[in-house]
Amino acid sequence: MKKQEIKNLIADEAENVIVPDMWASIQDGLKNKTVEIEGCAIIDAFNECPQDNGMSFANDNASENSIKKQCNRKKIFGFAFSGAALVVAFIFVFSFVILPFINSTESIDTTVAAIVSIDINPSLELSINSNDIIVDYNLICDDAKGLMRNQTILYQQLSTVLEIFAQRATAYNFLSVDNPFVLLSVDTQNSELKTRIEESSSNSLSRAAQNFGLNLDLNFVEVNDEIRELANTFEMSVARMSLILDAFNEANYRIADSELNLADFVNGAQNTPLSALYRNTVNFVHFVDGVNVVAITSVVSGETGTISLPKLENRRGEIFVGWRLGDLILPYVLVIEGYAITENLVLTAVWQKYQIFTLTFIVLTYQFTLEISELELTNATGYLEVPPFDKPPTNMVLIGWNVIIDGTLVRIGENIPLSIIDSDMSFMALWSAQVIVR
Repeated sequence: MKKQEIKNLIADEAENVIVPDMWASIQDGLKNKTVEIEGCAIIDAFNECPQDNGMSFANDNASENSIKKQCNRKKIFGFAFSGAALVVAFIFVFSFVILPFINSTESIDTTVAAIVSIDINPSLELSINSNDIIVDYNLICDDAKGLMRNQTILYQQLSTVLEIFAQRATAYNFLSVDNPFVLLSVDTQNSELKTRIEESSSNSLSRAAQNFGLNLDLNFVEVNDEIRELANTFEMSVARMSLILDAFNEANYRIADSELNLADFVNGAQNTPLSALYRNTVNFVHFVDGVNVVAITSVVSGETGTISLPKLENRRGEIFVGWRLGDLILPYVLVIEGYAITENLVLTAVWQKYQIFTLTFIVLTYQFTLEISELELTNATGYLEVPPFDKPPTNMVLIGWNVIIDGTLVRIGENIPLSIIDSDMSFMALWSAQVIVR
């Protein structure tokens, strides 16, 4: 083994494995004399070991020469000593760290007795056994992951994790005097366990917040398997999903027949404050196109805010104008500001119909068509752009078109004025023989 490898090995053992008794015993056996022998890997390694700046290597009955002779067998000695160090370190770590952890976790019942959800945005979902030990967990959003970073959650007591969660949420202003609202749900079939967990969880959260002088507004919400499945689908907490689903049902939608509408509803309500959803002080603005709800926006009732009107894409034969609210037509470019909404609103899409004209061009043995909309012709001047012919007649020159206008056959030049197009029309090409001078 090379000198530097032994140095690294011993240094790593010293830094990564806390074995003070091992180091003490080595020092006690190597006291009284300090001998620096250049070329002896083991001694140099100990001399430079960060655990003891200059470890003593000595023997009362040994001379410097005898020690040098011993160090000449550095390969054998080094291998034996480094191997022994590894064995001692492994035994220590396994006995005092790994084995107790394995024994402690093996004895934990991992059967889920209840699922506890805490929602303040960030949100936390904890699966516990009958002894309130956390056996699984889910950090709902990035804020929750950041808030609980470097915090051990698995196999911890529920009350401990809840207190840490509440303390950090308060310290980072997710909970405050202006926003003390917390939603708590306990999902279990055991009613006695449910009551106990609700009480103990409330006490843990409240106690932690009171350390910051904050009194929480704690509220409970009921959840079930359907809500939990929907929450997973829309990647949100079960508490928020439960409240949004209540609002969705109150709006007279049917989930089975309006899955797309539910997605729009969730999208429009997912940033609504939990307290407004819980207290039903939120109003929804529905944007409807025919029978389809194309967008939903939520606003806290009575609060002034900003509502941007969605823009729909034009479709064949119709151009999108804006949204109708009662007798008003609101252009889609409008932004509603400073208006307090106190009721649910339904805005319907307004479309302007326009005609599309088909123009047919007959070129001797074949024909082709173009489409032009009424919108393109409004106030248009100039001439129609006719694409090049695919199969122009040989040795012929286009000199104009025959077209029927108001029942009369009219001959026009090779350029077609846009002003004459007001319906579906047919144009027949007129040709003249091309004179070729040789």
